Amino acid sequence: MVERRSVITVLAVVVALGACSSSDDPSSSAPSSNDEDPSNSSIETTVTVAGASLSRLEETEAIVGCLQERGLAVQVDPDSFPPGIEFDNRIVSEEQFEPAYEACIEELTEAGLLRPTISGPEQLAQLYEDFLTAAECIEAEGYEVPDPPSLEVFVDTNGAAWNPFDAVPPEKGLEELTRIDAKCGL
Repeated sequence: MVERRSVITVLAVVVALGACSSSDDPSSSAPSSNDEDPSNSSIETTVTVAGASLSRLEETEAIVGCLQERGLAVQVDPDSFPPGIEFDNRIVSEEQFEPAYEACIEELTEAGLLRPTISGPEQLAQLYEDFLTAAECIEAEGYEVPDPPSLEVFVDTNGAAWNPFDAVPPEKGLEELTRIDAKCGL
């Protein structure tokens, strides 16, 4: 029998903003469920929220703990990049997972353990400026960063149009990705 499993990669964009607000759009923080290579995603980052510094792995561990408290058989997939949430979709259905995941994100954000979801053009404009600064640093490290889109396109795509950290190829390895993030991160 072929084992089926799902890996949900927890994606979040780091923003160095003083006043972030949660989005009312639940799709803005929803994970994607697919079997694509998660190594094409954003770099692992450490962020500070409400005085607590959490790595992407620690954030994922907090979400997994919350889901397990709700009775879901899930675990951290530390081999995905960024860390994902792994479960057997024969045991945990998407219909069970999605509402529990949304509730955990809300609960952990309210508790100050997760950073709020980016929402609004002002926050996206700040992220765009932060990405421009990071792009200069990444280029100084010898990587060719694609030209950024216009601010309007960046905001219209909710930040998905461009990420300068994608210039660091995953095949360079986690150590190099972490080094670039530490030096050029937000």
